[in-house]
Amino acid sequence: LYPPHLQTLSLVGMPSTDDWVSRPLTVIHGLYAAQTADHPFNPTAFFEERLRLDWLSVPSLNDVPPHSLPPQSLVRFRAMLQDMMDPEYYLDTYEVQDAQGNRAVFSGRYQDNVQLAEGATILPDAENSKYAERQCVYAVPIPAEMPWVKEISSQTVPVTRAHLTTCNLT
Repeated sequence: LYPPHLQTLSLVGMPSTDDWVSRPLTVIHGLYAAQTADHPFNPTAFFEERLRLDWLSVPSLNDVPPHSLPPQSLVRFRAMLQDMMDPEYYLDTYEVQDAQGNRAVFSGRYQDNVQLAEGATILPDAENSKYAERQCVYAVPIPAEMPWVKEISSQTVPVTRAHLTTCNLT
């Protein structure tokens, strides 16, 4: 029932927290599978906490060539938004059925493609399949950015929403 990249993920287990940079989608699928009424699915809180503690462990596309990074890894990118595309619709959650009739529900957030185990099919009209809307943007490196800005930003932790709130800037 599980696609190859999730074969090692149990429905109640969590991937290693060390995977949050190299395999963020696996962590997100683990968070989704482990959700309960007391602990709802909230990947934003999980990643905000990790970033607060270890921001510099996430490679920056401003400093590292993209071909040197593993596919689907988490990256930072200091950029300028150049364009906003029309909203796109996607399966926020989707139900999958394998050849034996077993069903499971997965999150479709933060990904464009879904990998399915052999013989499995998505049930787009199932009760657990929910559609959502997301906004896509086109980001470009900041034009004419000075080298000293790049150096400082690669060594520092960004101002967070919590900092802005305490200064009454939000």
